[in-house]
Amino acid sequence: MRNLIKEINAVICDHGAEIDSKQKYGYRLNIFDSDIWLEFLSRNRRQNTSVPGNADERTAYLLYYLLTHKDFVKLSELADQLYVSTQTLSAVIKRVEAMLEYYHIQIQRKPYYGIRAEGSEFDKRCCLIRNFSSDGETFRRTFRVDDVKLRRIFNTLMSTLPLHQVRLTEVSLQNLAIYVYLSLQRAEQGFGIEQMPDKEGEGESQPVTLFAVHVEDQMMCAETFRILAQEFIDLYQSRDKK
Repeated sequence: MRNLIKEINAVICDHGAEIDSKQKYGYRLNIFDSDIWLEFLSRNRRQNTSVPGNADERTAYLLYYLLTHKDFVKLSELADQLYVSTQTLSAVIKRVEAMLEYYHIQIQRKPYYGIRAEGSEFDKRCCLIRNFSSDGETFRRTFRVDDVKLRRIFNTLMSTLPLHQVRLTEVSLQNLAIYVYLSLQRAEQGFGIEQMPDKEGEGESQPVTLFAVHVEDQMMCAETFRILAQEFIDLYQSRDKK
């Protein structure tokens, strides 16, 4: 504890404050220059805007965390990450649980280990796309988008789809590019789709739920999905060779 206090004082003593200690009483924060201290706090708040500050931000944070981590996480660790009490965290978990249930994803609880999201990779991708790609800025910030790679995917779609007589609106094309980008990113992180959702009826050209969800104004047939899948497998392999 003493070493930690020394480290903190080394940082804040030049910014208008220090931690004092007194035997039998403990520690207290002594602010000797309030103007400098407030400026220091304001500057650090601006630099740490990624810390969730309200219920909606905490819900989004926990939803994303659970969908992008395979292992169990302890509630105490999550509470520390969110800077909230375990009681507040429980309320956030309830909100996230309700959102996940819509996508057939469950929160699995294990004593002494914590919680994790349990569900198919397909459903997890649907949840991520629906909740974190409402606008371009949110998508870029959440998934740390490489604009060059995203543009390459978009251009590949533009040149490939007409060859197979597939017509999409610009918005649909952008949504499809976002989905492909997320799919490649998830694959790189070890989150692969083992099995696609079953289609109804063999030998028929049926809409694929994947595109019904992510390209809402354009239903795409199973054959089109097969062609696109192969195109992007080739794209992914050629990218790895470079």
